Amino acid sequence: MLPSSHYSERLRRAPKAWEKAFEVNPSESEAVRASCVEFVLAGLYASDRISRAQKHGRITYEIK
Repeated sequence: MLPSSHYSERLRRAPKAWEKAFEVNPSESEAVRASCVEFVLAGLYASDRISRAQKHGRITYEIK
């Protein structure tokens, strides 16, 4: 639900996640970058490295 253009602002606090997303695809497109970040987050969640919660339509991730 977060616009693609807002991902870079949000991920400034988590630069390692941003770097991992670029390993998936080094595209300059904001939409592709946002998709890559979601891909990385989904993988971290699936491998039980982070937790995920949804409240009022908003998804948050936390390091375990």
